[in-house]
Amino acid sequence: MKTAALILATVATLGVTAVAAPAPAEARGGFGPGLAGGLIAGALIGGLALNAYGPPPTMADIRAYCDDYESA
Repeated sequence: MKTAALILATVATLGVTAVAAPAPAEARGGFGPGLAGGLIAGALIGGLALNAYGPPPTMADIRAYCDDYESA
């Protein structure tokens, strides 16, 4: 039953999208606004992805790990 509902919802979404298709895009503002928007969005997403994993390991962290490994 769930798959039938999912298929029906997908078909309905595609049907509405095909009927309500927007007019063709026209680039009237030039190349600059799109480039600036892309660079800003890339910087924001890259900054968020960079902070997601924490700082990289330092030599002190690596030495402490190696000392613990050798003593085991």
